[in-house]
Amino acid sequence: MLFRFLRGEDPDSPMYRRAAWEVYVGPFPKGVAKDFLRTVLREAGIAFSETEVG
Repeated sequence: MLFRFLRGEDPDSPMYRRAAWEVYVGPFPKGVAKDFLRTVLREAGIAFSETEVG
């Protein structure tokens, strides 16, 4: 999806014919996902409650 967004096959794109790698990331374990969400919300300055995070 990102490759299409960057127009990697478009000769007018600066990304045309650049090397590309695919990175596969599996789902986070539930605890890691919650910690990640808390960290992102804090860094973004968004107020939240623990019940919203789960």
